[in-house]
Amino acid sequence: MHSVRRGQRRGRTFLLDVRCAACRRQGGSRFLEQKRAFLATVDESVSGERIAGNPYKFVGTRVDLHCVISDIPQEDFVNATRPPDEYGLGPNVVIRTDARGLEKGQSIRAIGTVEDPMEGTNAMGGQMRFPTVKAEFME
Repeated sequence: MHSVRRGQRRGRTFLLDVRCAACRRQGGSRFLEQKRAFLATVDESVSGERIAGNPYKFVGTRVDLHCVISDIPQEDFVNATRPPDEYGLGPNVVIRTDARGLEKGQSIRAIGTVEDPMEGTNAMGGQMRFPTVKAEFME
């Protein structure tokens, strides 16, 4: 089990690996091998913008997204925004992950698989389908 704990240094929040030393020696290399193998299958041409533009087209595609958490509505997912374009807008993507220990405004790297869009309500009260990524690895 990969355990983390939040820490702070000079006003910056970071995650710490709090497994015992033996677990880190055994599981750490296995975890890194799994992550490297997953990253080797990532389609780098698929960005958050492309997923948001056509949320069904990329279902099943493995992606590597760099985002900023915009909201944490529940413990099992976060709403994340890709870096803004020249107009100050960025597409929103739902990242399914354990949200405990994450904070609004935190920069994350979500490495995972695009899923069917999640249905929900937008800020104006309208029903929408939001592009969704199941994070296999988070940084």
